[in-house]
Amino acid sequence: MALDDKNPRVWASLGRQYLMTPKMFGGDVPKAIESFQKSLAFDTSPDETWVWLAKAFQKQGDTSQSTGSGTTRLVIESGISLRPDDRRELGEIR
Repeated sequence: MALDDKNPRVWASLGRQYLMTPKMFGGDVPKAIESFQKSLAFDTSPDETWVWLAKAFQKQGDTSQSTGSGTTRLVIESGISLRPDDRRELGEIR
């Protein structure tokens, strides 16, 4: 059975698999980031995908968020602008 390569949920799920799987078993942070970005290219509304993308950037070592200029910070702000009422998940990765 083939997966729908235009389905944002498929890309988000693949991103989570790459992010959470240990490297020795196929985990790959850059591939996770790419998968989350593909998911968001199809649909920017799922705030959880923004959260996972931010976590992937953090795991990759993007710690410049504290200065307000890092990629993770931009991802957080994008998620907040989409759903300003739901800051709980996004606040956890600050």
